[in-house]
Formats: sequence, C-alpha cells, structure tokens
Amino acid sequence: MQALISEYTLKPRLFFRVDAGYKIGLGHFIRSSALASMLSDLFHCTLLTYNLPDLLLGNNNTTFDQIILLEAPDAESLLKNVPNDSIIVLDGYNFDYDYQTILKKKGHFLVSIDDIQKTHFVSDIVINHGVNINPKKYSCEQYTKLYTGLNYMMLRQPFFDIMKRERQIQQVKNLLVIMGGNDMKDISILLLKKDIDKCFGHIHIISGAGTVSFERLLKEGKGKKNVTIHKNLNAHELVDVANKCDLCICTPSSISYELSCIGIGLILCIIAENQKHFYDFFIDNGLAVGCNFINENGSDKLFQTIQNLRNDLIRVNQQKSNQKSFFKVNSKENLLNIFGTIR
Repeated sequence: MQALISEYTLKPRLFFRVDAGYKIGLGHFIRSSALASMLSDLFHCTLLTYNLPDLLLGNNNTTFDQIILLEAPDAESLLKNVPNDSIIVLDGYNFDYDYQTILKKKGHFLVSIDDIQKTHFVSDIVINHGVNINPKKYSCEQYTKLYTGLNYMMLRQPFFDIMKRERQIQQVKNLLVIMGGNDMKDISILLLKKDIDKCFGHIHIISGAGTVSFERLLKEGKGKKNVTIHKNLNAHELVDVANKCDLCICTPSSISYELSCIGIGLILCIIAENQKHFYDFFIDNGLAVGCNFINENGSDKLFQTIQNLRNDLIRVNQQKSNQKSFFKVNSKENLLNIFGTIR
C-alpha cells in the first residue's frame, strides 16, 4: 500500500473530461483511454465524466487510475472536482469556446482533442490525429500549439504491437462487423436479416457498450451457427477476433485506424458528417471501399460492395498493403514528448 501511495504522490495528476453513450458513441472515450494508457508512466490519470455506460466503469474496461462522476455536464461541475492550475484534457464536441474559456480563466492548462475544427480554441494545445488536416483552418489563440496527423495517433497499445506484423490473406472467408459503440443505423441487424452469414464461413459481430439494440441483435443472430456476437471487447480481445477475419465492415473512425494496423479488407459505412475526413482519406488512398448511410439508404450498395470485395482477393490484399504503408508509426513517443514538456 505504501508503494502505491508514494507513486500517486510523485506523479502529477492529469484530468480527462470525456463522455460516452448511445447518441455520441464511444469514440471519445476509447481515444482518451488510449492516450491515458500512453501517459500512465508520467501521470496519474483521472477521468471526469457526466455520462458513461455502466460497462465502461469497471477497472477491466478503462486505463484510468480514477473515475469521477460529475453532477452536471457544465464547466462549473468540472471545476468543483479539480485543483487549481490543473492539466485538463478535453475530448468531446461540447467543450467549445465558452466551456474552454471558463476553465482557462481559472488558470488551468488545457489540451483539446479535436477532429472537426468547428470552434475557436483557447486551449494551450490542440491534437487532431486525423489526416489531411490543414492547420490554417484552425481558429485559435496565438499561443495555441497544434499537432495534427498520424504521427499523433491515439490508439490502444495492442494495435501498435501488431502494426509491424505482416499477414497474408489467402481467401476472403470470415467477416468482421464492428459498427462502433451504438450502431445507430442498425447495420449489424440489417446484415443478419439479409442472411449475410450464408456468404461467409464465419461472421463475428462486435457490439459496443453503448448499443441499445443488443437484445434485438442477439435475437436476430439466434440459430445462425456461424455467427458469433461479442459485446464490449477490450483491445486485446478485438485484435484476436480481427486476426481471424479477412474482411471487415466498420465506421470511418478511430476503429478504422486500429484495424488498419492489423491489415484487413475494409468496407466503411459512413453514418455521421464528422466521419467524412476519415472516410475520404481511406477511399481516396485505396485503404477501403465505402457506403454512404447519411443522406441515402446505403443497404443495397452495401450488399453489392460486400459481394464484390468478397470475390476480389487481389483488391483485399492491396487494401491491406496500402494500410500498412500509412499505419507504421508508433506515435507514443511523440505524445510523450508533448505532455512531458507541460508536467
């Protein structure tokens, strides 16, 4: 116990303000959790959250040293739970100019994790691990430091571990479906209703902690012997499942980054406007093919795309090769350098 207390007092505290849930998904939480894991040798990492699914609150599902549940989503509630002059990481679309300004006036050092470039930033640091980001489009203070691109990827460690491994896909036999923390378009259920299992040797469907239709998904998969439905897998478990699969259907988000570290045939289903820069990057560089579910019913195109890619082993392996050419940098050292200067 004494060793734990000593370690706690020696490490400075780093506060993460993040929410997750059905409407906003789990992406912000997973990204910040990955960052907390990278920084665990430097900081005691505390998560402050107003909304987080119960499945994510256990120690097996998070890399944070401590979790504090806030009484309200506003900045004032956060201020009640952090000491003066703290380092606070903000990851979410609600932490806009007004929210940042309240915290900044109290003397806190702010790091914003961003992917949409929609607000004026008064944060001291902004990190965007998206691709093709134009820093000149950011509205921010003169003192704000910007770090953008794949050199600052915030991914979970098992995906960095597997990044250097090469895998050859001999046939497109098994399918992975992972539509994020909520699957708002019920694409997983749609695929089962259309008997997509008859086209593959085995199908693995991963459902997130925020999915409200999980029971309907289980019902739809009942009796399909070559379908396995998983819920709330950790990073190691996800890597194990993905390694068994040759083709994957997922959203253009951080999960597509993680799967590209493994190398797999990819079909991206875009379901939200904030995913567009991910989507365009993957499609334009031949890392994936895609279907649009924002302004149109993409289900018909999705089934045709699945069939086309399932029968095109050369294209699948070309996607895998393209992915490996982009996703080859372990960004942990770069992120450690950023945060090491503000301790």
